[in-house]
Amino acid sequence: MKTEIVVARYNENLDWLKKIKKSKDLKITVYNKGPDDIDIPFIRLPNIGRESHTYLYHIINNYDNLADQTIFCQGDSIFHSPGFLDLINKYRKKFEPVQPLTAFYWPEGQEPHFLSNPPLPILAETKDLWFDKKAPIHVEYMDNNFITLYPFHYIENDFILLNNKIKSSYGIDNPLKFNVERFRLKDVDLDYLFPVCYAAIFSVNKEAILNNSVDFYNNIMSILIYDIRNYSINKKMDHGLILEKLWLVIFNYKKYNKNYIPLKVKDFVLPNYNLIIKNNEAKFSFFNIYFQLFMNITIDDKTYNAFISPRSIYLKIKNDFKMLYNVNAKIDSSIYKLLKDNTKNNVSIELKNNILKITVNNNVFIDYNFNNIKHKNLKSIIVYDMAKYNKFEDKLKK
Repeated sequence: MKTEIVVARYNENLDWLKKIKKSKDLKITVYNKGPDDIDIPFIRLPNIGRESHTYLYHIINNYDNLADQTIFCQGDSIFHSPGFLDLINKYRKKFEPVQPLTAFYWPEGQEPHFLSNPPLPILAETKDLWFDKKAPIHVEYMDNNFITLYPFHYIENDFILLNNKIKSSYGIDNPLKFNVERFRLKDVDLDYLFPVCYAAIFSVNKEAILNNSVDFYNNIMSILIYDIRNYSINKKMDHGLILEKLWLVIFNYKKYNKNYIPLKVKDFVLPNYNLIIKNNEAKFSFFNIYFQLFMNITIDDKTYNAFISPRSIYLKIKNDFKMLYNVNAKIDSSIYKLLKDNTKNNVSIELKNNILKITVNNNVFIDYNFNNIKHKNLKSIIVYDMAKYNKFEDKLKK
């Protein structure tokens, strides 16, 4: 089997390529969009479209001359896949026709995010995909809103902001359906979760690539290049981030990887809970894999959004961008340390003397005095998006 490694490089150090075992049936092709400061041959491309543009360019321009197996990767592949060299040197002949090769989008402890993405307990749940313990591989499954629901539910906040912007910009309410239609994706059932691997590092056999026509790839390339509506005033919409989530769908992981799991969306609906309130207090417990707690709290005639996670904590008036209480948690903060490794959490919410206090496992995370707004009664508290394994328990429920 002839293998070609296609590297999408901007300014990353590519010394790791020298550790790949040389073979007559292995070719390395580097596409460079950054400085000419590397000592290996490369093909110059304009710096547009992230790695998605590079991959599409390679497929379109080599459609009739593809290797039996193409490994697509970024210039910083080791960062996203610590076992990447072992995967190539030891296991590439054992790859599935469509083979994810990444573990992380962002490893824990790395600036500027610090938190692992995906959370480490979730990575541990996909060990059956690993070739060995030094070569972890992760695949998770998302719903029509690009929210991870399997193996555990958690929300990637930055991507959700992009997703919400796409919804408002295009006037849509189902992002997966929208992308299936505009990218002309095949064999996608919206009633099922779809598989995702991080950082766009994967191997694809020629058969899986040729399962789509060259016009199919040209259509995606055109959207990537020419749909340049704004994300913000000085920033364009980044369709490369969307494609990063869709590569396994584009190459039909469902058909070409025996590890695909058919998971129905209806089995992973995220219920909301309306808490019982007694004496201006509510209490509940729940299990979580990555601490994220979002609530609407109504006090007298005003409703507030409250959010607590290892990254940030805030309280604001609903539908108002102004924060009443806002904390950005750092890697060395007490907030991060208290929330990072918890799975079973006891939460208390109380209003006393015009002060709203929210505690988790007896640690106070929101303590807000409303000052000029005179509040007397907690009217309602709704806890949002608790997955079925959250084992939610309302402590005041009879």
